[in-house]
Amino acid sequence: MPATYSRENVPLKVLASSVTGFIFGIALEKGRVFEPIIIRQQMLLSNFTMMKMFLSACATGMLGFSMLTMIPATSKKMDKASDEFLKALGNKGIASAALGGALLGAGMTLSGACPGMVLIQVGAAVPNAFYTFLGAACGALLYALTECSLSCSLNEKKKADYH
Repeated sequence: MPATYSRENVPLKVLASSVTGFIFGIALEKGRVFEPIIIRQQMLLSNFTMMKMFLSACATGMLGFSMLTMIPATSKKMDKASDEFLKALGNKGIASAALGGALLGAGMTLSGACPGMVLIQVGAAVPNAFYTFLGAACGALLYALTECSLSCSLNEKKKADYH
């Protein structure tokens, strides 16, 4: 069942998202975590600046979501969102998660970029960032074209393993 989205308070939602994104972008730029050398050092486990920033962002998000579950006006929406997330997560297999993680890690190490940083790198005129962006766009297109056939074949194999 696809999620339904409310069209109420769209300008307020856009403003809140823009302000949050702006603040997060400033934090990423100030931490210099978009630089390819920082990303490569993180993958080599020699510089943990990137991990510290993202763990801080995760902790902040967890705190915000915890607060939203305590507010009576938003608790039902949070429960519904949690249920939909868990249903979507249940459709993923271990093989697909391992393959996706390996491909992502290899791509990040080779390019010195991650999906969240590539647009920052393009804006900061990091050498070869535009080519990395084109590669990411081609990868997203390839995934969109093949996702159905791949997930169907993996699901059939997963079902066969359990019977």
